[in-house]
Formats: sequence, structure tokens, C-alpha cells
Amino acid sequence: MKLHDCGLDNYKRYIGYVKQLKDWGVHSPDYKIVIDAHDCGLKHNNLTFVSADSEIIDIILEHNHSFLSILEFKSCN
Repeated sequence: MKLHDCGLDNYKRYIGYVKQLKDWGVHSPDYKIVIDAHDCGLKHNNLTFVSADSEIIDIILEHNHSFLSILEFKSCN
């Protein structure tokens, strides 16, 4: 695990991505977490997003999420 400090309002730099995630039904603070993972994925090209919230994983995987710099999504449920 690597720590990545992108700041509290990092998601504001990706407002178009936030809008897309919200349109899919991803709510706050979940879309902020996904955007922070995307930001980290820009620096580390093998990022896996792991969440206990299988609903958010299912929502993202149902859509074309190729704009996110996240290699894969996994649920730990």
C-alpha cells in the first residue's frame, strides 16, 4: 500500500469526471474517493481500487469507466 496525499478538494480538479460519476449514481463522498484513486492512478499505472461497498464497484463496472486511471476494481465482500 502506498499513501497518496492529493488534498481535500482534489476532486474539484476533475469536475467533468465527478459529473459523470454522479450521473451514474455514485454519491458523495464515494465519488471523491474514486477521483482520489484516479489521481493516484495517474502516478501509479497499476492501481487497483478495492472497496467493501460492492454497490459502488458494480455501478462503475456497469459503465464505460476507461477515463479513470484505475487498472481494476475489486470488492472485498
